Amino acid sequence: MSGLMLKQLLPASLERFQDQVEHEIRKRGDGHQSSYAWGLIRGSASKALVDALDVEFFGVLAQGWCKGLKLYEYTDASKHPPDTDEVLSLGKRKFPLTVHPVLSLAVAGRELLNLRFTLVLTAQLDSAACTIRNGCITRIAVGSCLVSAQLKYGEAALHEPSQSPSLPLPGSYDFDAPGFAIGVYRPAPAPQGLAEG
Repeated sequence: MSGLMLKQLLPASLERFQDQVEHEIRKRGDGHQSSYAWGLIRGSASKALVDALDVEFFGVLAQGWCKGLKLYEYTDASKHPPDTDEVLSLGKRKFPLTVHPVLSLAVAGRELLNLRFTLVLTAQLDSAACTIRNGCITRIAVGSCLVSAQLKYGEAALHEPSQSPSLPLPGSYDFDAPGFAIGVYRPAPAPQGLAEG
């Protein structure tokens, strides 16, 4: 699963995508401008959305841990010496994660439409451990991992929940230095179009 991209968790066809998004745009009631803008991108919108999810799963997981787990004590240099690797074993865990890809349509520099989606992820990890150095998660080691995903627009599910196979993960997954800062959410440099959760 090392190198698993979020877009790989989506089904090959987002069968309800266009109809559900169009329905939600009409419900917003902001006039013909949004409907017109949607008509311009309708045919290419699902590909653009999938392209926006060309993001490594483990980077999203690490960012979720930085916000969601009680790791703040690892930012205290008086308790955790600088430039020292410390391994925190998390055991078997189930982590809910949410990311929000955003599709924007602008014509001649004028923004016409922003569509904010929700990708609901659940990671079931066996024997997870993270390495922390200088208040940053620098490595994740996982015995095995299973990930489920469902893409939504508003409350409308755009496909049935999909699930990755359970795969053993030999070794670990290292992040570029300095890693992901604990207590600070920073979007990964790629991709464009993901909004903070």
